[in-house]
Amino acid sequence: MNRFSFSFKFAKVLPIFLLSVFFLACDEDDNDNVIEGTNSIINYLSKNQEFSQLTELIFKADYQGKLDGNSGNYTFLAPTNQAINEFLTKKGVNDLSALTQQEAQEIIDYHLLLEKVDTSQATTGFLTTAAQLKLNDSVSYPLSLHLKKDTGLSFNASAQLLQANIEVDNGVLHVLNEVLIIPSLADLLSFDEQSSGFYTFWEELGLLPLLEREELQSLFAPETDKLATFLQNENLDAQERELIAKNHLYQGFLHTDAITLGYRYSEANRDNTKISNFFNTNNGILINNKASVSTQNIVGKNGVMHICSDILALPSLWSLIESNPNLTTFVIGATRTDSALSDYKSLLSGTNNINYTCFIPNNAAFNTFFSNQDATGMLNIDNIDAGTLEALLMTHLFENTALKIEDLPSSVTNNQGVITINKSISFCKLTDENGMEASVIEQDINSKNGFVHTIDSVLLNN
Repeated sequence: MNRFSFSFKFAKVLPIFLLSVFFLACDEDDNDNVIEGTNSIINYLSKNQEFSQLTELIFKADYQGKLDGNSGNYTFLAPTNQAINEFLTKKGVNDLSALTQQEAQEIIDYHLLLEKVDTSQATTGFLTTAAQLKLNDSVSYPLSLHLKKDTGLSFNASAQLLQANIEVDNGVLHVLNEVLIIPSLADLLSFDEQSSGFYTFWEELGLLPLLEREELQSLFAPETDKLATFLQNENLDAQERELIAKNHLYQGFLHTDAITLGYRYSEANRDNTKISNFFNTNNGILINNKASVSTQNIVGKNGVMHICSDILALPSLWSLIESNPNLTTFVIGATRTDSALSDYKSLLSGTNNINYTCFIPNNAAFNTFFSNQDATGMLNIDNIDAGTLEALLMTHLFENTALKIEDLPSSVTNNQGVITINKSISFCKLTDENGMEASVIEQDINSKNGFVHTIDSVLLNN
């Protein structure tokens, strides 16, 4: 009996519902014509000896079903046998049997894009892959891949495109000469011309190992041309350059989903305290009222990178106060042009090399203050007389000091009088000479020229 007759007779006794399952595996077009699915990603690879290693890797990952089918919109980046052998050699193993199923899945996922990318229409930039950086059991984010389009196409700066736009039933396939490795923050920084200048900056300072650390971090990288202009205009020594570099790095994974309005400490350290920067999320992401996030959520194996429109120089007290929308009343008063008022912007910008400890009332504190002063509601920061405003603002500023809450003495004095300090581990309360009390809300907001502490009441000694 030949194979055909055996198959035919066997098919006649198959239960009808099993035959139905068989035919459901094929798609139908609008005219009810059966379309055989014989050229999926896995079909194509398994029929080409050049990809025998890759096919084995896909089966090891148990992804043969995932990459099969008659429809789809995938892009698969397929390394050749030679590429996989070179990868195994660098890894120090003899063959694919040394890899775990999880390792195989991570490799395949990082070579799989969930959208169709035609190389003739592609542009230089970052793409998202099917591979995920898992933060916990319920939260994960897709890892990023860089594509550079120049005279040819390259991926992650080194893998070259050998053959492009091979149409398959469930997407498109591109052949690579190299296995793609999931990048670190340092790698991501080096890939794109927008940020590669900052990579060189870190490299010259010997700081790249910080961007290779396993713990999750977030990097806000300035655009290369903005960094170049900044460095050209500033005469910085090596220590100052290091502080500038570290002011762009933050602990933890700050995806844009997780960034909220408020102050955050960078890895830059001044006098044993990390530098603060203000993130305003009311309209996109604006840092210190200056640098906006232009390219966001570029994810690597140890964190996330964002590209910014400007350099994050070490902020002054004025920058950290002005950036905070909860302190706008103070800013309005401090920028009034009355001749009787001091130039608060200059005082707090650090240009005179004088440090300050500032207790800044928030907007709600000023609203309460003016309500208590004038029940008609007519008095406000715009029309309070200049002499009173000068005394009011100066009451909250202490010159030639840079004090964290834990370092505050029992009282502090300035030209307006004495502020009494009562503090414990859990609170800090200030009292002016009139008995008015204010509690510290946010503390130890650190700048290049002192500390800001926000408070919930306005103090007024004289």
